[in-house]
Amino acid sequence: MIARLTLVLGLLAAPAGARPVDPDPPPRISARSSIVMRLDPRAPQDPRGTVGIGLFRVLARDGYDAEVSGWIGHAPHAPGRDDAVVSGDVSTLRVRAPLGPAWVEAGRHWTRIGGQRLTGLDGITAGLAVGDRLDVALRAGLGLPLAGDAFGSAIEAGGEARMRFDGGFATLGVVSAHADDTPDRTRWTASGGYAAGDLFNARGAVTADVIERAVVDARLELAAHPVEALRLRGYGRYARIEALLPPGDLLAAFAPDPRGELGALAEWSPDARWRLRLDGAWAGVRAADYGARWRAGVEWLPRPGVWATVEGTARVERHGRSGMLRVAGRWPVRGTLFATVEALGDLEIPSGEAARPGGVGRLGLGFEPWDGWLMYGALEGARTPRWPERLGGVVVVEYALGAPVRWGGGP
Repeated sequence: MIARLTLVLGLLAAPAGARPVDPDPPPRISARSSIVMRLDPRAPQDPRGTVGIGLFRVLARDGYDAEVSGWIGHAPHAPGRDDAVVSGDVSTLRVRAPLGPAWVEAGRHWTRIGGQRLTGLDGITAGLAVGDRLDVALRAGLGLPLAGDAFGSAIEAGGEARMRFDGGFATLGVVSAHADDTPDRTRWTASGGYAAGDLFNARGAVTADVIERAVVDARLELAAHPVEALRLRGYGRYARIEALLPPGDLLAAFAPDPRGELGALAEWSPDARWRLRLDGAWAGVRAADYGARWRAGVEWLPRPGVWATVEGTARVERHGRSGMLRVAGRWPVRGTLFATVEALGDLEIPSGEAARPGGVGRLGLGFEPWDGWLMYGALEGARTPRWPERLGGVVVVEYALGAPVRWGGGP
């Protein structure tokens, strides 16, 4: 639910290339709070109300890090207890302290110690630099729970050793999880990387399950920067989706079969104002899953706070074909007032069936009434196979103390 609301606001954030670099160090204390309301007057009435989400984050740095963040929402079908209308969760509640060559972090936080991806933990992680080339780290606690639960039910423990050498690194880690009514899960992860300056770099990782004696997650990325304006990247990925879910998660029974992808991407920036992207990928592990994807995009970044993009995607799969075209832009009007526009069209052609066209259009205005404040509103209409007809809007109110307004950017 939160991810969908965040994606709706993608137009407000200018690409990184359009923002000036801030040379000042991070503030000692920063805070951010947002209210996001999703309005759809034609949607069926739900006893739990219209979608509304409040987000908050407070961060303090002074030789240590202290952070708290979370959300509270009033939304249909949101996770909650006792059929409560209001749902919410604390995403982060942590303190990190340096202790000479060591560090300790406690509370609810995210770590990738022993694994490839960041995973949530209610507990403690600690690390120690052993000389100039070796780091070791440990983790112990409860796996991050689902929204609405106070604590997780899986006990986790793990560790990792990371060796650095000229131009690269290698790591070896292990994580074990124990939850009631489910088998213990122990996994080893080996990863490594090498960089030849800015010209070439490679990264890879593989995770194997000890009990199943099988690979559950693997990835490899190769990147090259042969000339100043051109960047190339190739990648391969394999994942057993059901095995990546938390122990005991009921959704594992409905997760898709193993997925794999092999692709390449090229990005060309003739100057700071233009960025062109082209990528393609082959996907599928089983013969019944084979497919391909092609994507091309152009971004125009004339100055900070102004950008426009055109992007097209085509997919070919055994069960049909689909395509998408997106046109979007953002530009200042006067002072801090800025406008956004987005049009998204898609086309699905299932095998043996008629084409299913659809589209979404959105117009928005935003401004900063006072320092640190942002207000943004957008109207949208949609006609897709999932929503035959929809008319609604989005309203965002954000306040940032000691940090730049995320969505507003520079006018």
